[in-house]
Amino acid sequence: MKILYIQIVRALAGSEKYFNEIMPMLKAKGIDCEFLCVHLSEDKGNHKKVTDPLEKSGIKVHYIETESRLNFSLLKDINAIIKSNNYDFVNTHLIYGEVWLALIKIFFNRKVRILSTRHGYNAAFTDQYGFDPDKRVYNPFYLLTRFAGMFSEGSIAVSQALKDFYIGQKICKEGKVDVVHHSFDFNFDVSSSNSSIKKAKHQLVIVGRLIAFKGHRYLFSAIGKLVKKYPDIQLFVVGSGEIEQELKQQVQDLKLEKNIIFEGFKKNVLEYMAASDIVMIPSTSEGFGIVFLEAFAAKTPVIAFDVSASNEIIIDEETGLLVTPYDVDEMAQKIDELLSNPSKRKVLSEKAYQRLNTHFKPERMVDETIAFYRKML
Repeated sequence: MKILYIQIVRALAGSEKYFNEIMPMLKAKGIDCEFLCVHLSEDKGNHKKVTDPLEKSGIKVHYIETESRLNFSLLKDINAIIKSNNYDFVNTHLIYGEVWLALIKIFFNRKVRILSTRHGYNAAFTDQYGFDPDKRVYNPFYLLTRFAGMFSEGSIAVSQALKDFYIGQKICKEGKVDVVHHSFDFNFDVSSSNSSIKKAKHQLVIVGRLIAFKGHRYLFSAIGKLVKKYPDIQLFVVGSGEIEQELKQQVQDLKLEKNIIFEGFKKNVLEYMAASDIVMIPSTSEGFGIVFLEAFAAKTPVIAFDVSASNEIIIDEETGLLVTPYDVDEMAQKIDELLSNPSKRKVLSEKAYQRLNTHFKPERMVDETIAFYRKML
């Protein structure tokens, strides 16, 4: 079986980490998989962070540089690569890849067989509505996704929440979507983590892009409710993004500059997690959330909102704590509960680590993906 993965690549984020994890393992199991990296000229080699590890692991990578995300020449170049190789399927990831292949199937290549992997949805929608399958907004993103979905023969959803959402939105059909949870092999030894990152007696961390649906604003308000009891509490904000200045202004308004520290983008996020007492994930929705598995690997307990798909990964009071969505008071109470109870933190983190090494094993993800491909074939 021969599969082509395709995506526009701008940085090493969630779906790109997925490629680096799954493709070498698929190859080791006899699946001939290749990667088509479409990258913008303006990005100046950022895509190499994704493609270099793939090539080192023996994955063949095709490259197309483009000035814009959608143009006639780009479609022709993609189709030329598809036609010159005997692929059983082209597996698209994210909206641009889906639209490219739909247009190629219409105008150039009726025989191409398209599969889609559903990693998430439009951030503006999910920030407001989460993954509510009954809420439909007829914006350009929805119309393009539904158009592209008409040409896909099947989809992998990385969570049950995403499967239900895409079926409810009538983008995918029942029976044409399989759920395959992400899994990652982190190879991280907690005992070897950098102790200098432990900077406060009561230390929390939030890791992720600074965008609205990640829920930083709720967490900051919760921290404001804890400073009287824990004047030395510090929250380290690891990541960068479009609402950074807005969030910094909120911190100033709350007079929490000594308690909330912006660290910017960091590669060693697992070390930040391992050095902290709690990993906070107050997302208002998550397609999956690799950050949960990173926290499990770092053996640090998680507090998250009880939303899709966070509540697929966290078992409340067993592998972490879930908070009523948007309830800042309850979030503060849960933080207080864990800060004042080291033994509970230890039990939660140990059970989460066990779940990481049972359900979230990479071998399970690969085997389920191969089973999906064979079913579609």
